[in-house]
Amino acid sequence: MHRKCSGALVALATTVGMFSVGSATAFARARTKPHSAAAVGRLSAQSARATPHAVASSHCGKAGCSKHLVSWNFTTTFTYAAPGEPFPVGSTVLERVVYNPRHIDADGNVVLVGHQEYLGGWANPFTADGTPVDNHTVFNVNTHELTYDVQVTHGRPIVLVYTPYNFLGIYDATDGSELEAGTYAFDTAGPQYCNAHTWYVNGTC
Repeated sequence: MHRKCSGALVALATTVGMFSVGSATAFARARTKPHSAAAVGRLSAQSARATPHAVASSHCGKAGCSKHLVSWNFTTTFTYAAPGEPFPVGSTVLERVVYNPRHIDADGNVVLVGHQEYLGGWANPFTADGTPVDNHTVFNVNTHELTYDVQVTHGRPIVLVYTPYNFLGIYDATDGSELEAGTYAFDTAGPQYCNAHTWYVNGTC
């Protein structure tokens, strides 16, 4: 039997007839301490203005920070899987985030421009196989924590919830049942150069 989210979310799912991205966000906030709405708003405004910040050289690579993106790989290790789900306990998935290092703020937060999973190849973020991001998708380069939830259809409608404290939960978008869960850890090699021109065409770096 699938595990369920908190009682409040189950009640919400019963009331509205589906587990929305908003519900996933509520669940993330119940288990962790993500950025405040004010902080996210500030980051979104910053991204829209594209105002450069001073960035540590470790986040820029040999080419410098002037005109490119960076990617940072991380690995999710699954610690829970409902019966019949594709990733059993102990299995891993390679993923990466993509961001503009010039937009890192003084606290280390940056709004992502992309997120991908490696499943036989990096999924194109601009197709149905991808996982879209928006101005509320935040990564902290100092703590290596994500604040990110998104509803996608990968075989069926699901909600992916990446929270601070390195937790990932995957939920059924129709009833809120927990399908899989695990922890994520960023690669110690740090960020790598990502070609902005090819990224915005087909999601390759």
